[in-house]
Amino acid sequence: MLRGLLTMSSLRRFVLALLLALGLVAAPIAAGGIAAAGPNPCAVQEAALAAVNGRTAVHNARWTPTKPRGEAEAYNAEAAQLNSEGAFAASAVSACYLMNGIDKPIERTPPGPPNQNQRPSNPTAPQPKPQPKPRSIPTPNRGVQPSPNNPTPTYPNPKPVNNPAVAQDKLYDSLVPGSRLTQFRDGGNVLLNPMMNRAATGQTSLVTGSMTQNVGTAASPKINPPGWDPSRAWGPGNYGPQALQRLHLLARSAGGTGDDARNLITGTKAANDAMQAIEARVVAAARGGEAVWYNVTPIYGNGYAKPPTQIAVGAVGARTGVIDFKIIPNIP
Repeated sequence: MLRGLLTMSSLRRFVLALLLALGLVAAPIAAGGIAAAGPNPCAVQEAALAAVNGRTAVHNARWTPTKPRGEAEAYNAEAAQLNSEGAFAASAVSACYLMNGIDKPIERTPPGPPNQNQRPSNPTAPQPKPQPKPRSIPTPNRGVQPSPNNPTPTYPNPKPVNNPAVAQDKLYDSLVPGSRLTQFRDGGNVLLNPMMNRAATGQTSLVTGSMTQNVGTAASPKINPPGWDPSRAWGPGNYGPQALQRLHLLARSAGGTGDDARNLITGTKAANDAMQAIEARVVAAARGGEAVWYNVTPIYGNGYAKPPTQIAVGAVGARTGVIDFKIIPNIP
C-alpha cells in the first residue's frame, strides 16, 4: 500500500491511520506540529486516563457479590460506561505515545466483575429462553476501487477546498490509498478514510479555529449514501426524529465538506441532533484557541450496503482532555 520511502513521521502517521481504521480514537496534538511542546507532550492524555482510572477505582470499591436488582443494573451500566471511556482514553494515550516516540506502558484500571441481581430462590421459575445466535456479516465486496482520478467511485468527484486557510488538500492521499488529507495553515487537518464500496468509513481531524470560519459546505443532494430513501427524508410532512438526513462525519461547522461521499452517511434526525451536541462543544473549544482531536466512525452492523446502525463519536481537547465519547444509535 505504501509508495516510495517513508520517513519516521510518515510511518507514524500510517500506523495511526491503521489504528483509526480499527476504530481507535487518536489523541490530540498541538496545533502547528506533530508533538506538543513541553517536557511531557502526553500529559493531557495521561491526566484524562488517570481521571477515568480514579473513577473506576471508586466504582470497583462498591462491588459486592450481589445487589438488589435496581442497584445491580445501575452498577453494571456505570461499568459499561467506564469501560468505554477507559478504552477511549487509553487509545488517546497510545496514539500520543506513538506520535511522539514514547515507549512506556499504559496504566488502565478496568471495571470489576458485574453484579448479579439478588433474587429469592425459586426452583420452579421458568428458565430463560436461549438467545438467538448473532448474524454473521459476510466480507463485503469493495466493488470499484478508488483511484487518483476517481477517489469516490459511483459518486461525483469531490471538489478541492477553496479557502485561504487551507495549506494543501490531497483529494487522493497515496499514503493511505483512497483517503483524503486536508491540512490547514494553523495546524488543523482532516483525514477522510477510504470508502468501503459505497460507504464512508470514518474521519479523524485536528479541529482548529480556522476550520470553524465558514470552511465547511452543505451536504450535496447528488450524494445518496447507502440506505438513503427520499420518501423518508426530513422535510415538510416528515419532521420526526426518525426522518432521514445526510450526516457529515466532520461537521460543516468544523470545516467538513458536503460534496465528498467519504464524509457523508445516511442517518436519522435524532442521531444528527446527538452528533450536533458534541460538535458544538468541539467548535466552541476550537474557537477558544484549543486544538481538538475529533474522530467519527460509523458502525455498519447490517453490512456496508445499508446505513450505519451506530455512530462512534469521540473528542479530546489539547487542554481539557476528553470532551465527549458516545456510541450514538442510528438505524437498527
